[in-house]
Amino acid sequence: MKLAAVLIHYGDPEFTRSRLSTLESSVAVSEIVTILHDEFPFESEFSCTTFVPLPNHGYGAGINCAMRYLSDNNADITHALILNPDVQIDDAAIQSLIAEHKTSDADCTFPIIREGKIVIHGYRLNKVGLLRLSEDGAQFYSGACFLVSIEAWKKAGEFNENYFHYFEDIDFCLRLQKAGLRIHLAKNIVLNHIGKSREDYPSTDFPRLAVRNHLRFLKDVDKLNWTSYLFVSGAHLLYLFRWRRGWRGIKAWMKGIQEFRNQ
Repeated sequence: MKLAAVLIHYGDPEFTRSRLSTLESSVAVSEIVTILHDEFPFESEFSCTTFVPLPNHGYGAGINCAMRYLSDNNADITHALILNPDVQIDDAAIQSLIAEHKTSDADCTFPIIREGKIVIHGYRLNKVGLLRLSEDGAQFYSGACFLVSIEAWKKAGEFNENYFHYFEDIDFCLRLQKAGLRIHLAKNIVLNHIGKSREDYPSTDFPRLAVRNHLRFLKDVDKLNWTSYLFVSGAHLLYLFRWRRGWRGIKAWMKGIQEFRNQ
């Protein structure tokens, strides 16, 4: 295995700066590609990283760009460690993830992700189209951090860039499985993901993207009917009120539903 690390930078540059410091000092990482969807003022500090500016067409598009770059420019790279900059990882965890991937003979390996008090092993889709946390027998996993072979990414057909943000990782897991590729969950590796726990979710565009892409995914897998449509739309509306003044996100939520219906 020859490993490259892929970061998709958007938002807080200090997270990206911290992750790059770890990655550049890791003996396991042979190359680093950082896709810049946003301004990053610390490029000069990192001599071992390739920075690729790219208009922001979403997380999946950023991953695809980095993987194409690796495939075209370094044929020796066989695997990529892909992570959000706000995932806290150190060299020991990188080494452990590599060891798990090799031992399991997997094509794609995911760690467990902790977001605040929530521990994410994986997800399953229930009868009404909602994603539920699942410790055993999960169908899908968080794309906040994972290790994948370049070949598996190609065989799965890359990331679907139509999702932009949310459900692109769920869709990718499904296509890995359809391609006959093996997914492994590294149950002894738990990484903290700051994620949207630090965001004022109702004030962002996330409610629009979340409900739109959830409905789109159900339609793509032929699981959308009136029952799932109502349950999923209602669940995303109620989710807004986990934050104070959740009503501020209703306009974005309505826009997401309208975008789905107009597609």
